Order: sequence, then structure tokens, then C-alpha cells
Amino acid sequence: MAKITLHISIRGTPQSILGFHILDRADVVPPACVRRFARVEGNVTIRGSAIVSDRARVFGQAVVDGFAVVSSNAQVYDQARVWEDASVTGCTRVYGTAQVRGQAIVRGYAQVYDQAQIEGDAQVYDQAQVYGYAIVTGDAVVKGNARISGYAVILGGTWDGSEGEIAEGTWKGPRVRA
Repeated sequence: MAKITLHISIRGTPQSILGFHILDRADVVPPACVRRFARVEGNVTIRGSAIVSDRARVFGQAVVDGFAVVSSNAQVYDQARVWEDASVTGCTRVYGTAQVRGQAIVRGYAQVYDQAQIEGDAQVYDQAQVYGYAIVTGDAVVKGNARISGYAVILGGTWDGSEGEIAEGTWKGPRVRA
């Protein structure tokens, strides 16, 4: 395991230490870890007890904080934030100013972008997309080809895409408004 034990601010020259890469002005603040071929670049901040590993990429001005994990081939970029105990894994993309927090899990090939928020114990996976100003929270599961967008607020239930795109309203579950 490669672990950064110093506050690092690297400018310009790429560094490769024990299989991971830190470029530009990325800050990794102890006890945060970057390991196993992960790549961190730009004005990124990795802090708290966060872990970035397994070929994951964090770039732009993204922040990974708390006990969050970004792993596998996941990408977190632009000004996105993954924090608290959230997990972003697989081939997922979290970007724009999107936030993933709490115990939330985003995995598979899912995308969370624009100003969307995934929080609580919510899960987003498969090829699902959450974008716009949408919020997915509670114990909601968004999977398959589901599309949650606009100003929709999803409080619970399992959404698999058969509902069509949900772009407005507050929902306890598919076809159940709050």
C-alpha cells in the first residue's frame, strides 16, 4: 500500500511513488491514502481518512474527504465532492458540482453530474444517471437505465428506468408522490 504521509503540493512535474501518480497542485493531507495505480491531478484535495485506489482518477478541483472511498476505475472530477462515508466504485463518473455523501454508494457505470446530490443510504448503479439539481436520498435505489434529473427528489424506493425519466416532484417510490 502506498500512503502519503506528508502534506503534498506538487506543481508541474509528475511524481510516481509506489504505483500511484500525483500531478499538478494536488493536495493529499494525512491520513488520506492514494494507492494502487490511482491518479490524482489538478487542484484536487484528498483529506480526512479518504482513500483513492485501484486505477481511480480524481482531477480538476474535486474533493474527496472524510472516510470516502473512490476506487476501481471511477472518476471524480470538475468540482465534484465525495465525502463522509460515501463510496464511488466501478467505472462510475461523478462530475460537475455533484455531491455524493453520507453512506451513499455509486457503482457500476452510473453517472452523477451537474448539481445532483446522492446522500443518506442511497445507491446508484448499473447505467443509471442522476443529474440537474436532482436529489436521491434515504434508502432509494436508482439502477438499470433510470434517469433522475431536473428538480426531482427521490426519498426511497427502487427505480429501474421503467418509470421513464423523472424530472420533477418529490417521490417516496415509483408512482408514489410524497
